[in-house]
Amino acid sequence: MATEGDAAMSRTGRPLGTGRGCDCLSTPERILATAADLFDALGYHEANLRRIASRAGVDHALIVRYFTGKAQLFV
Repeated sequence: MATEGDAAMSRTGRPLGTGRGCDCLSTPERILATAADLFDALGYHEANLRRIASRAGVDHALIVRYFTGKAQLFV
């Protein structure tokens, strides 16, 4: 399983946390895309809210605001 220091790659082939090439995703969409990448790369237990928020460029409180928590984000 990958660790935070590993260069995990997104589905697009870009390293996670390096942007998406344009600012065309809304905040909830960006959170979902980042979470999906991290769930795939690290697994459910290692992909915590702070890590997802950091990679998505948002405060972790926004995840709770939009999705209530990690379980709902995963669904």
